[in-house]
Amino acid sequence: MKDKKIYYIINSIFIITTLSILFLHKYNYITVNLNNIVILTIIFLLIHLFKCLRQYLLLIEENIHINEFINLYIKSTFCSIILPYKIGELYKAYLYGYKIKNYIKGIITVIIDKFCDAIFLLIIFIPFELRNNLNLSTITWILLIFAILSIIIYLSFRPTYYYLNKHFMLHSSSKKSNFVLKYLEKVYDIYKVIFHMIKGRELLLMLSTILAWIFEFILINNFEVGNFINYYNITFFETQNNILQNYIIISIVGFGLIELVNILRKLWRIK
Repeated sequence: MKDKKIYYIINSIFIITTLSILFLHKYNYITVNLNNIVILTIIFLLIHLFKCLRQYLLLIEENIHINEFINLYIKSTFCSIILPYKIGELYKAYLYGYKIKNYIKGIITVIIDKFCDAIFLLIIFIPFELRNNLNLSTITWILLIFAILSIIIYLSFRPTYYYLNKHFMLHSSSKKSNFVLKYLEKVYDIYKVIFHMIKGRELLLMLSTILAWIFEFILINNFEVGNFINYYNITFFETQNNILQNYIIISIVGFGLIELVNILRKLWRIK
């Protein structure tokens, strides 16, 4: 009961904050060419079809009903689009964690999801920026540091774990060593969760990432990577421009259509 109250409070905070930013911010809602809105909405839905699929693959063992998962994805992703500094990703981790009753796995899902994005974007951003500017932008450095640290921690953890475990088991029996062993096992449990979440689906995760970002490039500015780097900086650091405004409008239309279809399906079942 207490968890449910906290769940409703957190939901209310994120949704009210998102709607407040959406309605109080001075967006120019006529920046989208209405003649292209159908095509843009279809491209937007394809982007999020592949992004949703990627996250579903990570949680496939949890047996979440696909309709329920889509609703969780839409709610959290819409908040993530509107809220600055990717705060909405915390909301997504919480929603997934609450649903599967495992908050660690919810956080891991979002981290792996962002890691897949980071790897693909770095492949695009680094050559482009070095060729044109001879240096890397702030957002590229953030992605690069995140990717390198993630890879180092993941690849080095298992041998480090075995070494430390063996060392404390054979050479120490103090309370301090028992304390270290206890928490080392907890961290190893998290490592095993990550290992099993990506095992056997690495190719599908990267393929869904590539397809999602190809469609995103098309949506933002016809493969103009320079403008796309601009856009990614904007979404991360809260600055506003026409590209982001257009994306928000398309997301309202796209996600709105999905929610409308869900409502109509429920009404049809009632009949």
